[in-house]
Formats: sequence, structure tokens, C-alpha cells
Amino acid sequence: MQTSNPFYLSMCILVCRFFSSMIAGLHYYTVYTGFLKIPLCIYNAPGGVYKNLRNIWFVRLLRRIVSMLVRTPLRIKILRMVNFTIPITSDTGCVIATCHTPWARLLAQCCLEKDYALVIGGDKWIRRIRLIYNQGRGFHELRHLVRHLRSGGRVIIIADVFKKTNSFSNCSAKFLEKDYNVSLLPVRLARIAGVPLMAVLPEFRNGTIHILEGPRFDLKILNSYSCEVMQNLLAFFEKEIKRDPSIWSPFIRESLSKG
Repeated sequence: MQTSNPFYLSMCILVCRFFSSMIAGLHYYTVYTGFLKIPLCIYNAPGGVYKNLRNIWFVRLLRRIVSMLVRTPLRIKILRMVNFTIPITSDTGCVIATCHTPWARLLAQCCLEKDYALVIGGDKWIRRIRLIYNQGRGFHELRHLVRHLRSGGRVIIIADVFKKTNSFSNCSAKFLEKDYNVSLLPVRLARIAGVPLMAVLPEFRNGTIHILEGPRFDLKILNSYSCEVMQNLLAFFEKEIKRDPSIWSPFIRESLSKG
């Protein structure tokens, strides 16, 4: 169901769709003629190369506009783009894992305004939003997060964070056809606090940022299968990214020719 956006935002969406079609056409031509290469994930996603490039350029353009508007007096109306419909009981804490999303600034601001969740991440946009930024490092911050979860709060963690070397704090996992060392922080935090862990993924659809629900894990699973849980989380993100590459931030914020 399409939500009703303010007129100026609806016009911005239309303008972004118009220009993204033109830019994607030029981009597709350079790829077709062999001047540029793009990641195989975009080649193989449903709908064809042009459609996926168009979606990526649309999100690139709209994301910049939304990031600007959310810092203006129009902030409240812009935040209504986010449709939080995650069925979580109010008296139960939860660790929510997501991947790098192009809508990070909007979601972080929304969490702050609505007192929805604490956010763990290291990006510059989160550092500017005080009160919800945590590194998840050190005993003091860990104790604060655990206390927040046990009191029924929520913590959002960026899960596709990879380490250069393997250690007790991470495990090996496969993501987008490559092997990585992925942090076990989402599992360990949920296990220490005694709360479930679930995966979500923001996606722009019909003028709204919808939250796609992924797998959930209870304490019994978290206590026994830490690495398997992280692999399942990454598998969910990978499946959705392959379906629509525009939902993953590296395809939006970085040059596609690097892939």
C-alpha cells in the first residue's frame, strides 16, 4: 500500500526517477560497450542490467535529497517515510541486526526521534547523532547496552562488518561469494542480555522505507550455534541484495567499477 508523502517529497521522487533513467541509460551503454565493468551481483539480479542500474541511481539521488531534508525543519515529515512495523513486544528487549543500508542517516534519526533503539556503528553520520551512538566496545559500553536490552530496549547492529584477521571475537563466513571474518557481536550481545536476535533490512518501496523481516533466533540457538547464526544472517542479506542490489550501501556510496 502506497503511503501519502508531502507534495514536495513526491515531486523529488518523480524527479529522481526521471534523472536516474537517463543516467542508467548512459551507464548501461558504457557497460554494454565494455568501457566499464560492474559487479556480477548487478548483472545477475532479476530484471536485467538496465533496471538494476536505474534502481541504484534512483536510490543514489533520492538518498542525497533525503539526507539533506532530514537536517531541516521538514525533518518530522521526512521521518514518516520510515515504516517501522516490526512485531516486537514492548516488554521484551531485542538485538536487531541489519546490513549497510543507503538509508542509514534517515533510520538513525528516526530511532533518535522516536526513541526506538540504540544504534551500534562506526560511520560518520552516526557520530553526529549523539545519544544513540555506541561502538559496542569496552566493559562500560557493553554493560550499558545489556542493561538497556534487559529493560526491554532494542539495539540495532550493523552485521556485515568484517575483520582482517580471525580471532575469538569473530568467525569465518561467506558473503557474496567471498570468505570473510565476521564479528560475533550481535550473537554475543543477545546471549549476554538474554534476549532474541533478529535480522531486518530497509527497502524503499512505494514512497516508503519498509523494513523487511529476516530470520529470528532464540536463546537456545544463540547459546549453541554462534557462527551458524551469523552465516544465516549474512545469507538473508545476500539473498535480498541479489534480488535488489540497490538496498546495499556499497553499491550506492561507492563506485560500481570497483566490483
